[in-house]
Amino acid sequence: VKFSKLKIRNISGRRRHLSATAYFELVMGTSRDKYHTHIVTEIDPKSGALLARNPYNKEFPDRVVFLDVSEPTRFVTGDRIEFIGRNGTMASPSVMRRDRLSGKVGAGLDPCVATQVKFELADNEEKEILFTFGSGKTVDEARDVVRRFSSIEAARQELERVWEYWKRTLGVVYVETPDASINFLVNGWLQYQIIS
Repeated sequence: VKFSKLKIRNISGRRRHLSATAYFELVMGTSRDKYHTHIVTEIDPKSGALLARNPYNKEFPDRVVFLDVSEPTRFVTGDRIEFIGRNGTMASPSVMRRDRLSGKVGAGLDPCVATQVKFELADNEEKEILFTFGSGKTVDEARDVVRRFSSIEAARQELERVWEYWKRTLGVVYVETPDASINFLVNGWLQYQIIS
């Protein structure tokens, strides 16, 4: 699971109408060119999350990718061409000039998973939005992960568990040298890189 938390505060002096969008291109195999025609996207009726699967992937035919957002009202697409636009670029995707994503999902698309939320912020108001991207071995496992991490608080608690794990794991060995940069590398970063 990958959590992307957006925290935004309006300091403009006026009410603002905003949107936030998450977008992921899908490979779901060894290379995008080989597998993208087999990826099928759908909106999960139980969770509202956007799901994608590639039943033609021989090693992981049941694996399901999901994208969810902490806001109940969202707009989605599973169509990369809709998002970027014909002959468009990621530097200026056409979706940013539209009111909302269409909800287009299914087979035969140039696949992606994208979700968008719209919201208003009064002057000096703050909001947090959580996008959750991940995968499960089956649809049921993906739904379970979406359900477990559907709130910002649940994601925060999971992140704290991860921090605690790495603190315990990396705290076993401590080296002190006269050079602070060496201490940083040896006591954290290099151990983390080796283990992960």
